Amino acid sequence: MKRTLYLCQTKGLKVKLDGPSLWIEQKGHAGRRVPFQMIEHAVVLGNITLETAVLTSLSEFNIPITVFSKKGTNATVMVCYDEKLPPYYHRQKVFYRSPRNRERF
Repeated sequence: MKRTLYLCQTKGLKVKLDGPSLWIEQKGHAGRRVPFQMIEHAVVLGNITLETAVLTSLSEFNIPITVFSKKGTNATVMVCYDEKLPPYYHRQKVFYRSPRNRERF
């Protein structure tokens, strides 16, 4: 069962790429491994330390990422774009052209 991964601003939170999974570290806590195959959507709230490779790997696994500011405003949505997969491109183009989605995101 896939779930949404929430990465909230916390002191000492670091997210790294570890093979086919994410390695999440937080000061004073044991590290946690989250396989990409268990993530349906990733939500980033506030400022956290993460490698760029984390974003590209989430994209490669077709996992959308939503980023919010510390106050929960200014949302940014990142989705995979692969020109080798025309159906995805067409759906993304339709999604972004929709006035309703433009207002929401």
